Amino acid sequence: MNPFVMQLIGMLVRQGLLMLFAALGLSSLVKPIIDANMDAFEQLVMGLAGAIALVGYSCYRKFKDRQKLMEALRSSQPMTEHQVEVLVKHADSFTPSVKTQKDEIPV
Repeated sequence: MNPFVMQLIGMLVRQGLLMLFAALGLSSLVKPIIDANMDAFEQLVMGLAGAIALVGYSCYRKFKDRQKLMEALRSSQPMTEHQVEVLVKHADSFTPSVKTQKDEIPV
């Protein structure tokens, strides 16, 4: 599948989940009792857990994308995105640090 389309789908899924968690949080403010067995603190924890999961996933994706970029910049020959992904996945190959500055050459 086209990487751009995958990014769009991922963005839509993340936004949908964010809206779902926001709606759950908003409904907990509007309706004091959604479930008789769940108090407000538990609802808050569930909302925060969802938000933390979304932020964690976004950070993970940014990290992996940065790894691919550094590997592609380090290579001396043109490579496909799939070839870069294979190099990043192999533990025996060296992948440049994601902390490489813009004015540094990844080695």
